[in-house]
Amino acid sequence: MSQARYARKTPDARKTELLAAAVMVFAERGYRSADVQEVADRAGVGKGTVYRYFSGKEDLFCAALTKQLDVLEARMCEARDPHSDPLERLRSGIRAAFAFFDEHPETVELFIQERAEFRDRGIPLYFARSMSRRHEWAPEFEALIVSGRMRKLPVEALMDGLGDLVYGAVMSSEASAGRPCLVDRFDQVFDIYLHGVLLGS
Repeated sequence: MSQARYARKTPDARKTELLAAAVMVFAERGYRSADVQEVADRAGVGKGTVYRYFSGKEDLFCAALTKQLDVLEARMCEARDPHSDPLERLRSGIRAAFAFFDEHPETVELFIQERAEFRDRGIPLYFARSMSRRHEWAPEFEALIVSGRMRKLPVEALMDGLGDLVYGAVMSSEASAGRPCLVDRFDQVFDIYLHGVLLGS
């Protein structure tokens, strides 16, 4: 019966299962200690099946992290109502990101491992993806500047500031035991981004 269930799975479904298993194995074991056999065992397949989809451990790791970034991106896009106020679109998108990392802290472990293991590859996948999607976020900042609700600073600088604050909050939340979840801290983080900490000029 298990063979019949295996045969009925489409290649996409099988690949999704392998990536889900890989995310957890890498997060729990670390890149160097993780073994492709362990990924196969967790997915309930033979090791050869993994190699049918991925050329090796590094390819599997990159695909697993890319899959997580795909889910993150989809969650943020779904949360942004194109007909809502631009500030609410920003707020909803970032809140969705915080909720994703609360739900999937293992993704942060992959960020850390990528920086540690693949420094020679250039820009980490998270930042490369963020840079490639900037054009989708720029209209919100431009609309807020034009309406006089946001300071007339370069849009790139405004996006950098928010991106740095979000990334810092995500990384510190994972590293600090006992800290409130990201969603519970969202309003505070976003308010500081919008209004700063000083009174007056």
